[in-house]
Amino acid sequence: MKKVKWPTKDEAIRLTGYVIGVSLAVGLFVTIFDYVFKELLTLILK
Repeated sequence: MKKVKWPTKDEAIRLTGYVIGVSLAVGLFVTIFDYVFKELLTLILK
């Protein structure tokens, strides 16, 4: 096996920021999508 190359501190912080940012964006998208569909179903089923 080759030697493992660990990320530098700066790389780890940057990549962690990307993961947190993408997670928040996906969570926000899912929340908005859920709300819109809930409202549409409420209108349709009334």
